[in-house]
Amino acid sequence: MNRTVLAMALGAIMATPALADTQPRTLFDSPRHGIEDEVFYFVLPDRFHDGNPDNNQGDPNDPHASGGYDPTDKGMFHGGDIAGLQQKLDYLEGLGITAIWLTPILKNKAVQGDSAGYHGYWTLDFTRLDPHFGSNEEMKAFIAAAHERGIKIFFDIIVNHTADVIKYRECHQENGAYLPGLSRCDYRSRERVAAGEGYTPFIPAGEENAKVPAWLNDPRFYHNQGDSSFSGEDSLYGDFFGLDDLDTGNPEVVAGLIDIFTGLIDEWRPDGFRLDTVKHVDADFWRAFAPAVLNHARDSAGIEHFTMFGEVFSSDPRELSFYTRSAGLPTVLDFGFQAAAGAALAGQGGVSALTALFEQDDRYNHAGGSANQLLNFLGNHDIGRFGHFLQAGGEPDDAKLLARYRLANALLFFSRGVPVIYYGDEQGFTGEGGDKDARQNMFPSRVASYNAGRLIGTTATTADDNFDPSHPLYRDIAGLSALYREHPVLRRGIQLARPNSDDSDRVLTFSRVDLAEGVEYLLAFNLADEALSLTLPAAGDYRPVAGEVVSRVNEGQLQLTLAPLQFAILKAEGIAPSPVAEPVLSGVAPGARTSGLLELEVTAEALAGQALPQYQVRFEASLDGGDFETLAVDNNAPYRLYWDTGALAEGTEVTLRASLSNLVAPPRQAEVSFILDGRSPRLELSYANPHDLPELLLYDEAGGMTLLRDADAATPGFQAAFDWGEAARRTLVFARLDREGGATVLEQPLLLERERVMAASREDDAGGLVATLPLEDESRPLLERVPEPLAAELHFRGGANDWGLSPLAAVAPGTYAGTIRARAGVSEFKFADASWGLLNLGAPLTATGLSAGGNPGNLRYHFAQDGDYQVTLWRARDPDGREYYLPLLEPAAE
Repeated sequence: MNRTVLAMALGAIMATPALADTQPRTLFDSPRHGIEDEVFYFVLPDRFHDGNPDNNQGDPNDPHASGGYDPTDKGMFHGGDIAGLQQKLDYLEGLGITAIWLTPILKNKAVQGDSAGYHGYWTLDFTRLDPHFGSNEEMKAFIAAAHERGIKIFFDIIVNHTADVIKYRECHQENGAYLPGLSRCDYRSRERVAAGEGYTPFIPAGEENAKVPAWLNDPRFYHNQGDSSFSGEDSLYGDFFGLDDLDTGNPEVVAGLIDIFTGLIDEWRPDGFRLDTVKHVDADFWRAFAPAVLNHARDSAGIEHFTMFGEVFSSDPRELSFYTRSAGLPTVLDFGFQAAAGAALAGQGGVSALTALFEQDDRYNHAGGSANQLLNFLGNHDIGRFGHFLQAGGEPDDAKLLARYRLANALLFFSRGVPVIYYGDEQGFTGEGGDKDARQNMFPSRVASYNAGRLIGTTATTADDNFDPSHPLYRDIAGLSALYREHPVLRRGIQLARPNSDDSDRVLTFSRVDLAEGVEYLLAFNLADEALSLTLPAAGDYRPVAGEVVSRVNEGQLQLTLAPLQFAILKAEGIAPSPVAEPVLSGVAPGARTSGLLELEVTAEALAGQALPQYQVRFEASLDGGDFETLAVDNNAPYRLYWDTGALAEGTEVTLRASLSNLVAPPRQAEVSFILDGRSPRLELSYANPHDLPELLLYDEAGGMTLLRDADAATPGFQAAFDWGEAARRTLVFARLDREGGATVLEQPLLLERERVMAASREDDAGGLVATLPLEDESRPLLERVPEPLAAELHFRGGANDWGLSPLAAVAPGTYAGTIRARAGVSEFKFADASWGLLNLGAPLTATGLSAGGNPGNLRYHFAQDGDYQVTLWRARDPDGREYYLPLLEPAAE
């Protein structure tokens, strides 16, 4: 008997009978999207298959769209096209693919600088297929052929920018080349533009009519403010690597782009769009564009399943969820999943990164969607392939690399969200990094650096034809796809956390549950190189579905033994409903005055101790006494609502209702009423200050930081006053600072919530708010600075230094310092090593300081003036061993 069959046989569960679930269940309506049923394949057509060599040089009659073909250069066209994709539909269907996402396929400027538009992101003509890829008619034929097989086609579209045509007289010569000594046009702020110090745009001779539709040739429809450093305001208004940045705040531009892409839907009838560079476009644009395009596709064009997903290049769920919850997008690519999965399976992290990620899934709940619609991926054309990350981890054993890859694929498929396979990953492609180094050919490559790479699971190289259905990763993904189709709960089931007894941080367990039927699929992933045993509460009688596992139930505990680097799926049916529970609603006090992003939670005593809590909570709001409207439905504990109230009028009276249902009894309800008040209180703070510390580090979650000093050093305690601002919470650290020596003293951080400050507020004579807050009973232990060296050299990296390397030297134990030069304004940054992989510190900044591990969000800091700034970072630990990273930016001493 082979090992898998033996494991399945041993997995027959011995369990105490569960209570029969015979009661009919009634569920609140939850948002559903057909995208949850898809398996995506993300592909660059130029690198997939050359089905028609006659188009390799593009259109010889169009000077903008001809040339750029050099299959030996990783930055040029290689010959893949739409005909090649159509010829390989059997291959993709065999892999289990149900949706193909193409990089942009519209006509590009064939060559810019020393590279070609093979990737599709330099659009000139928004109505025509790039001739390197074929004709409009070939695209229609490809879509029809894919649809006959039940495969959907998604286009990658760009609204942020066009190809680089517009030049600036302050930077460029008449022919478009840079003026001597220049290699970029530095960004000029909106303040400078308003003061008459903007750039003077012009179009070089011969380029005046390069773009289609014709309105795109008018420079007044662009920002024309110079190159973005992807930081602060220039992230929205700057030119993306020199590409012409559209003024998406202009109503004419909004209308023009809606016309372009609704016209494309009418002509080619794709099934959806992937939206490029979402965070570099203002949110109001998305609020107009998304519903207009979706309504046209579904109602006018009759493509009822049409949807869109955005690329928000951030792994921070707070930033990602904003675009689904508040900016109108149906869903986004989950960079958070990519970072956490990479840290757990290819880096030095454990499963805690994934657990922490899933704990934030409630941020995506809103009336139209949830985390179930997020698109999961392991690597892509920008950041690099998962195979590269695996090899970079230093594992020399090919069998273990393959096992880790297969385990990652299982996590990709069966975690909440929609799986996205990056082309070539099913053939073990690796590469040397991101961008061009992650864009190998599936057909035989002539790029030396590609062909020198070692693939995973095969002796082939990219010099070979790599459409091998016998490759172990191809067969693995095909098997996962079949399992995904066979069990709808693995696609659409809610995901519930299932804590287990393992303390090695190497085993992840969670469930996918069908609440309507009382069915649980328990998933377990062993990331360790050895077999591990664990226990967790049993919810019913289990039988094995997939994987290698030995399991039994004893006295209500499910005992599992998982093989090394393997996953398992167990199924339990007929799970009894959870008991009726009385909800308690917290997060906003009755009668409170509050605003911004509200965070509310429903708890109940009955939740404690349940192995598998099966409840739904519907959050509804009534404004000024009007009807209740649904804000979100939460299907998994903890039951939370994140609600952006910024668009509502000041003074609105809100009643928020939470209905908690165990699915069989009438829902129980809790309500709270409050008033929206966006005024920022001035906080007058007093603290007993038992350690006699003269300074206060004041942080917000995004990275804003202020240094305050005791307002009355002669009086016992610490007094300070400051404007609270818009922050939902702030972190306070009382300190005595020594920037370059070893005498710094830091107290354990204190987290202060806006709700608490607002509750302590009163109106002053001018109509403003003043909050008096004593912290006399909240003294904190001192932190110890960590003397051990960091894992790698630490750098400041951000917009101020074009995301380069500004080293921070160890000037004392646990103290790192350096100097940067910055321009006035808001700028984004992180603390990281040169590879971003060993050290990566960023947002949010919480009660434990900077977020560490994976790929946290960017910090945002307002530099008050141009000049040099001192950067200091303290690494410390508390008496319980928790580590803290606490930064300070301040003008350098003259």
